[in-house]
Amino acid sequence: MRNTLLSVFMFTLVLLSMAFTSQSSSHLQETAGYNDKKSSGLTHKEKIPAKRAKTETMHITASEKDLLSRLVHAEAKGEPFEGKVAVASVVLNRMEAKQFPDSVSDVVYEKNQFSPVSNGSIRKPADEESKRAVDEALEDPNSDALYFFNPDLTDDRWIRTRKVTEIIGDHHFAI
Repeated sequence: MRNTLLSVFMFTLVLLSMAFTSQSSSHLQETAGYNDKKSSGLTHKEKIPAKRAKTETMHITASEKDLLSRLVHAEAKGEPFEGKVAVASVVLNRMEAKQFPDSVSDVVYEKNQFSPVSNGSIRKPADEESKRAVDEALEDPNSDALYFFNPDLTDDRWIRTRKVTEIIGDHHFAI
């Protein structure tokens, strides 16, 4: 499991280092707009500006919705509902980001990005809560996170360099 996660994060590092070569980290920090917030005893950063307007709803096909629900179920099983919404939002945010593919399927199946794809758990049906989480993320993505990780399950150094914007359950969400 750790080797798979390490591979996923190393691959992501290579892709992002190529994608962000022309952007300075200071520019990213200047445009990020974060506020410290304390929630449930965990200090985290809350993103103020939304990537898309809160009233703008993203539309995906029924098969994409099923795939995203299965990913949420596999990645966030046992996490709070809010965490499941945030996992779905990561995929939706990636679809809008230049450095990632622009469809649910292409984001989910991009090589070494999500462990449920490599371990086969993506094939298990989603529960109702995961389906509701996808619906909520489509209506209100509530975050600009492009990544999430469980710090207790990864030893990848690169992912820890990402700016954590929120902590929900065992997952850290980052840009």
